[in-house]
Amino acid sequence: PGAPGPVGPVRGVAAHKGTGGCLGATGWASAYVGQVWTLCARHGARRTLARHYASMSAYGRYLLGSRLTNGVKDSFFGDWSNPEGIRPIEGPQLTATAYLWDTLQMLGSSATALGRTGEAAAWRASAAQVRTALLNAFYAKTTGTFHSNVTNLADGRPVGYRQTHTALPR
Repeated sequence: PGAPGPVGPVRGVAAHKGTGGCLGATGWASAYVGQVWTLCARHGARRTLARHYASMSAYGRYLLGSRLTNGVKDSFFGDWSNPEGIRPIEGPQLTATAYLWDTLQMLGSSATALGRTGEAAAWRASAAQVRTALLNAFYAKTTGTFHSNVTNLADGRPVGYRQTHTALPR
């Protein structure tokens, strides 16, 4: 792992002038948690998981303590490949919240794999709260789809349906 910091060895995706990195970009920096958990889940790399778990947990606590409003996460980036560029008009909240939910679930599974039942329960409870917020804020029961609740600032119309929004939280 990298040099420890306030969130362990997690760093932004690249040198990023002006914003201090991309730690708040949930779908990007959360890849750290996903990679370590996948090594354990698919290849039995428990020692790797044990070595990184404290940093993964620090990052999870960081995510829960920053840019989170009523369980909805904000971020620097949204959908990776959107038609409008790096910060899509539909906003980053839906994708950031979905990635936060996924990250918290992986942290719960990681804690379970390491026998840390109390921590696993806490991560799962946080994941459940974020999932509820995700559903309440972005899920349309009538269509069975997820959607952004953002309107286009240029013309005030809803930004429309995005496939990523429905595929990502599943």
